[in-house]
Amino acid sequence: MKIRETSAARLVLREEPLSKAVLVGLLLLADAIFLLSFGQGGGSLALVGWVVLVLILGFAAVELRRARLWLDRDSGQGELRIRALIGSRQEGFALASIRRAEVEERRDTGSDPDRSGAGSSTIRRPILRMTDRPDLPLRAAWTSGDGGAHLVKAINRWLDQARIETRNPAPDQAPPGPPPR
Repeated sequence: MKIRETSAARLVLREEPLSKAVLVGLLLLADAIFLLSFGQGGGSLALVGWVVLVLILGFAAVELRRARLWLDRDSGQGELRIRALIGSRQEGFALASIRRAEVEERRDTGSDPDRSGAGSSTIRRPILRMTDRPDLPLRAAWTSGDGGAHLVKAINRWLDQARIETRNPAPDQAPPGPPPR
């Protein structure tokens, strides 16, 4: 995800997998050329071409996801929207229900759960820790690397600024107090 908009009133993060979409397009083109060249007579080469086509489409269905996190201070609301080739998910929430953004970690031992240490690695993903519901992952996939630490910092900085302004509102935004005597 990348920061697309940041202001005092709004924070918008988006993930648009353009490089993966280009890769899928090139693979589909190459497979179409292969099928046109070698798939005419049937046989094992045609079968290979069709299997590769199914694998490419499966990869596209799983990996081509667009995500958008929208946090709006004026409305006090946030929304996480994830769109994929097959299905989409949209979750709305109150900003007040966000405790913090964090990088969630877990050990990846591959297919052997008894393996630890050598051969295992730490995988990460950014999440929103919520007060009134289960944590909300900002990415479906776990990755190696920083796991979106820059996103977590940006979200927390924006949330902290909102909390500071709420506790210390500007004079023209202060709630009415008792009448002067």
